[in-house]
Amino acid sequence: MKQTKSKKLKLSQLFSYWTTFYFIVYLILRQYLPKWMNPYPMIIFVTIGQFIISYLGRTFMPYIIQIFVLSWKIIQLLLCMLLVKPDFSKNTLLFNIVFFGLYIGFLKIYNLSIFDSYFKKILNPKAYKNITFKEFIKERLNNIV
Repeated sequence: MKQTKSKKLKLSQLFSYWTTFYFIVYLILRQYLPKWMNPYPMIIFVTIGQFIISYLGRTFMPYIIQIFVLSWKIIQLLLCMLLVKPDFSKNTLLFNIVFFGLYIGFLKIYNLSIFDSYFKKILNPKAYKNITFKEFIKERLNNIV
C-alpha cells in the first residue's frame, strides 16, 4: 500500500501533534488509565526536540512562528509538570517508545520518514518565504489530516 509523497505537510505527520493529542486525552482519562501510560517523558522529549528545531531554523523561520510554537510547547511542558506525576519507570518508558514507534509506522504508511517531515518540510527555507503568521496558522489548520 504505497502512496505518493504529499507536497503539503499534514499535521498528522508531526510527532508534536501526536503528543499534544495524546496529552489532552491522558488528562481527560488519566483516572482510568494505567500508570505506565504517563506522557511525561514524551512531553520532555518533544519540548527538547522543538528547541532543537527552532535553533536549526533560526536563520529562516519567522520569529513569530518560532515564538508561537515554542510557547505552545513550553505551556504544554508546564501543564505536564503541574498536572502529571513524573514517572520514568521501565514500563512508562517502554510505552513512550512504542508510541513513537506507532508514529514511525504511520509515516511509513505514507511512504515518509521523520527526515521527510522535519528536515525536508519543517526545516526547509522555501517553506517560509513571504509567509505571514496568519497564513501559517491557516495552512496548518487546513492540513490537519
